[in-house]
Amino acid sequence: MAHENLHIDESVIAKYLAKESSNVEILQVEAWLNESEENQKTLADYRKIWEGAKPPAAAVKVDVDAAWAKLSHKIDASQKAQEPIVRSINPNRKWYAAAAVIIALVGLFGLYKLGAPKQVLLASTNEPIEQSLPDGSLVALNKGSELIYPDKFKGKTRQVELKGEAFFDVEPDKEKPFVITTQSALVKVLGTSFNVIAKEGQNVRVQVETGLVELSNPNADTNVIKIPAGATGILEISTGRVYLEHSSFADDLFWMNKKLKFKKTPLPEVLKVLEKNYKVRFDSDLRELESCLLTARFEEESIENILQVIAVTFNLQFEIEGDTVQFIADENNCGEI
Repeated sequence: MAHENLHIDESVIAKYLAKESSNVEILQVEAWLNESEENQKTLADYRKIWEGAKPPAAAVKVDVDAAWAKLSHKIDASQKAQEPIVRSINPNRKWYAAAAVIIALVGLFGLYKLGAPKQVLLASTNEPIEQSLPDGSLVALNKGSELIYPDKFKGKTRQVELKGEAFFDVEPDKEKPFVITTQSALVKVLGTSFNVIAKEGQNVRVQVETGLVELSNPNADTNVIKIPAGATGILEISTGRVYLEHSSFADDLFWMNKKLKFKKTPLPEVLKVLEKNYKVRFDSDLRELESCLLTARFEEESIENILQVIAVTFNLQFEIEGDTVQFIADENNCGEI
């Protein structure tokens, strides 16, 4: 059998044969099978050997740890030299046995040769980080988020896996779509810039800045939408449905670009945005400020400078004590910039 065109993680194949795949992993295998007849034949050969070589209950157990140690010795050697945030990762230990059986029976050590793609984990802790991907695409990862991607993109797609929030600026390639998998959604693009929020237990949100992005539910083939620039696509966790939302998401990217833009925005809404992004609290009667409409653009501004602009614009005074801000209105004079 030829293995040069195998461009799917071997642990995914093992889980598929063991009938323990997640819905997203099943979709990955099916997409891989659709790429070529050679892939279909390869999986069929694996399945024959897998099903025909299961040891009886009384048979000698495979020393999985020893098998895996021998297998991963070469590919793990480079991990020690890598930085803590970006590092190679091994398949989940839970699947060592399944992977080891395939390797022992079919002789797939070639899958791990030095030229084969290795999975890389990009993880942010307390601050956002930026990284260039193998195809030249750029990703900004918000704090507390993780991205898994191969050190080389092979096959007909460029596939990554996201947990958390990330902004992507994807290098155009009509022949090889960029695919993002999350715990419950698939995002597919050819080349564009967009933000993906895929936090555990929350609805998946895809906010498109430029281009066109496809959002789908892998558990429902017909549940697919195309998201134009300026719109947000949402996958609802409770129902699995996907839909479009056309509300503004400008301040949602503040974590990345430190930009805020307001156009005739009621001041109470402005203050809520500032509370969210600057971790302050406003101790004021916001009802008195509802008629104040702010039009302004801020970039890399301190909270003190923004408060000063608001105070001068609407003839207000403010006081800061710790993380609490209080506005004092001398008179109701709500003009706009």
